[in-house]
Amino acid sequence: MTALSELVLIAIHADPDTVLQEMEALIDVHKAVARRWNNDNILIMGDFNADTRFISMKNLNGLKLRSDTETFTWLIGDEVDTTTVDSDFTYDRFPLLSAFHCRIYVYHEIV
Repeated sequence: MTALSELVLIAIHADPDTVLQEMEALIDVHKAVARRWNNDNILIMGDFNADTRFISMKNLNGLKLRSDTETFTWLIGDEVDTTTVDSDFTYDRFPLLSAFHCRIYVYHEIV
């Protein structure tokens, strides 16, 4: 296994009123960051507000960031509640460039 020497993080806190547009723009942001830093080891992370309260599953699944599974892998599934209040929403997301060659462990429960 090869050690990862560099990792680029892109952080987002999407506005609930513009979730769809902001998530679509992340494709261009990803490309610009990859060019700027000459690095494909990129993790997009943050509060996407990407659950049915702010974006429909149809619109979410229609996004290139979501549907292009050859380019992006989503590390947090739709069934994971990422809120700290009494609700069942998956707002926090971590799309990862699928070509990212490293071993990743994802824990679905926080104790």
